[in-house]
Amino acid sequence: MIENTAISGKLAVAVTTDGAVCFIGEVEGRIDEPCYLIRHEGRQQAWIRRLTREATTEETIEYWKRRALRAEKETDDGR
Repeated sequence: MIENTAISGKLAVAVTTDGAVCFIGEVEGRIDEPCYLIRHEGRQQAWIRRLTREATTEETIEYWKRRALRAEKETDDGR
């Protein structure tokens, strides 16, 4: 679970109750104490706080690589 202090901008891993990874995204805020707002692939989702954890270093690197590739592809498609 991600700690409540300074959560905005952190990468969160949203998981199921059995620990399977659903998605990784950027925390944008908190609503009604048990939920975080997480942006993933352009969509904002509310996710239960106890079903989140901070991304590992490897997950963080992979997230930013995928995000950069997606942005590059969108730029190429827009030419």
